[in-house]
Amino acid sequence: MNKQDLLFVILPYESEDFKRVWEAWKLHRKDKKCPYRTLTQEQKALNLFEGFDEYEAIQCLRLSMAHGYQGFFPKKIPNVQRVITDHGKYTSSTAGTSAERINALREW
Repeated sequence: MNKQDLLFVILPYESEDFKRVWEAWKLHRKDKKCPYRTLTQEQKALNLFEGFDEYEAIQCLRLSMAHGYQGFFPKKIPNVQRVITDHGKYTSSTAGTSAERINALREW
């Protein structure tokens, strides 16, 4: 273990849904033969979700797994428009997302 390596990671969201999807994502990466080698590496990946809401993060991970990607790209989530508020934080609004597609993602 590296001197600078972390002892544990801090998830950006506390829900069981996110924990379950994140564990599935780590298994996906392991299956692709590219697991996170250190906790620091895993934490840096989790930090990419800063400024995104939990639903967007879960959608991003599920989409990446569905396409067999080794990485995820939260800024490229389809059908989501990003708006910066006065406080410099992101808000989101879904554009063109039907209720059926939202329900399908929740059930996935």
